[in-house]
Amino acid sequence: MNFLNPLWLWALTGAALPILVHLFARKRGKVLKFSTLQFLRLSQLRTGRRRRLEEILVLLLRVLALACLLAALAGPVSRSRLFGERETAAVLILDDSLSMAAAVNGRTASVRARELARSALASLPEKSEVAVLTFAGRRLPFTRRRDDVGRWLDGIEPGWTAGNLPAALEEAFGLLDRKTGNRIIYLFTDGQAYPWRNVVRSAKDGRRPALVLALAGPPAAGNLTCREVEPVPGRRRARCTVSNWGDRPAVAEVSLAGPAWRLARSLEVAAGESRSVDFDLPEEAGRLEGGVAAAGDPLAADNVCRVDLNASGPRRIMIAGSSGPALFYLEKALALDAETTGLELFSRESAGLSATALAGCGMVILADPGRLAPAVSAFLQDYVRSGGNLLYFAGDRVLAADFNRDWQAPGGTEFLMPARIIDWPRLAVPVRIAWAAAEHPLFLPFGSRALEYLKSVNFNRLVRLEPVDGTVLMRGESGLPLLLEKRVGRGRIMLAAFLPGEDWTNLVFKPGFPVLMQHLARYLSGGNLLAVRTGEVFRPLAGGGRLFSPEGSEVPAEPAAGGWRLDRPGFWRLVPTASGTARERVISVNPDPEEGNLARIGAAEVRQRLAGVTVEFLEAEQALPFLERGAAARDLSDTLLRLALLLILAEAGLAAFFYHLKHREGRHA
Repeated sequence: MNFLNPLWLWALTGAALPILVHLFARKRGKVLKFSTLQFLRLSQLRTGRRRRLEEILVLLLRVLALACLLAALAGPVSRSRLFGERETAAVLILDDSLSMAAAVNGRTASVRARELARSALASLPEKSEVAVLTFAGRRLPFTRRRDDVGRWLDGIEPGWTAGNLPAALEEAFGLLDRKTGNRIIYLFTDGQAYPWRNVVRSAKDGRRPALVLALAGPPAAGNLTCREVEPVPGRRRARCTVSNWGDRPAVAEVSLAGPAWRLARSLEVAAGESRSVDFDLPEEAGRLEGGVAAAGDPLAADNVCRVDLNASGPRRIMIAGSSGPALFYLEKALALDAETTGLELFSRESAGLSATALAGCGMVILADPGRLAPAVSAFLQDYVRSGGNLLYFAGDRVLAADFNRDWQAPGGTEFLMPARIIDWPRLAVPVRIAWAAAEHPLFLPFGSRALEYLKSVNFNRLVRLEPVDGTVLMRGESGLPLLLEKRVGRGRIMLAAFLPGEDWTNLVFKPGFPVLMQHLARYLSGGNLLAVRTGEVFRPLAGGGRLFSPEGSEVPAEPAAGGWRLDRPGFWRLVPTASGTARERVISVNPDPEEGNLARIGAAEVRQRLAGVTVEFLEAEQALPFLERGAAARDLSDTLLRLALLLILAEAGLAAFFYHLKHREGRHA
């Protein structure tokens, strides 16, 4: 027997309360003088025995009733067949995420999970109802036909996404809320921690189904993931990044391949770290596939990453804001690049921003835009998530409270900017640049001497930023962040703690300012490659078209999603339907690299995230024996409450009986 709220068991000491009341509330008799006690002794013998029996019986019933009430609050559940084998409603949740393809001793976690699910199915009572859900959203409604459930289980294979565990759990709880009798959820997974990151549920009602989490096999050894392939701006190179999720260093072969060539290098990656390799590209480089291979790698599905260098987005840049000097310097710095590279540059007031205006833009620059209207903030967020890029210069008209509110995602789940604004400090002396991420593509024109070129730059005014989860690219003295970057969806956001104007900094007068801005524009607008994670819904920034899968078949759009769901990796083609200058574009679809992190979640964290739910956490070696015995737990709270009510009624009836008996004897006397 287990208890949902074991702390309430301490309250069982309160069952002794009726005994204490009985002992300390007894009435003392009055002393009366009689000539003889002969007849009183005979009467006392008869009535004393009955009174003691009455007190013992009533006291026992009160103690038992109070103990049942307090035990019910502790939420007892039992799997013992002594309490009967009622009809059971069970929901089986199977993990079909990418990590389930990881193999240990030649068998994948997916195969083991299906075996455990069949054992759980066989252990349920004959007339039980069973439903099946998966992380990816597949579902089999409640049925009593076990053959149908078995065949459905056989068809579950690992997909290419992390799936949605919170949605599967919520659906399972919702299905069982409408059921009576025994209710139980089985969750068969490899225990990967990544899908649990957004699981938070507190079951506060009195009818809580139990959850059995069974781990499908032993933990897999450290895994290597080809995390990203991206062009190096300004050079005919591509960078391949590899992550080692294990707890030991790994030596792997990292490769980059085109249609008719292949390059490879050996690379050692420290435990828990990521490393990159740059490859010089031949002239005919277009579609690239980066790969990683190492002995003993348990998961092969995340070893390849794709990108099409010819699929970059339109090199159109919009500059918007309210600071005249800043807009002037930005336009002048980018004008030369526009003349030599065909970059399209146009300006607009920040109040005039709209989804139509952003269509076709690879980059938007906001220079002190002030407070953004909610609609403008919303479509800017969608713009970045869909692959657009944003460079934001904070200035006088940007209030900290407005900025921190405008860039909070709906529901409060994510802050999109790489940092929050704290305040505008008064600088006693100008601040200089103390550090720059020289290895970042933004500073490639300066080589290893980036800091030497920038050390003479002064900042007379700054915005104090508090980094959230962005990457700092430039710091000033005293560690003040000056420039930060963050990936959001398929796009990037860069946030600067200054305005490019003479009142703020002398950077605009330096020869390196046009070079820096031009290279930044190439990095953001030119690097707008169409790279999407598997399972995401693709919505084009502008216009529509016909989408073709990697195999060449046309894929219908999903009206409810407003686009196409790209469910597997490969090169997808978007063919425009409207006539004009639009050209066919290639979408590179790759698995989420975080799915390669096979680190497991612990039992304590699962119980914390599912507060109020009885969780049976089964390690791999415990799962099969436990499931073969049968795991359907029965909630005994209702039984104890009914028993407590019966005991209270029995105590009241017994007290009434003794009262009636006493008064009847009094009348006869």
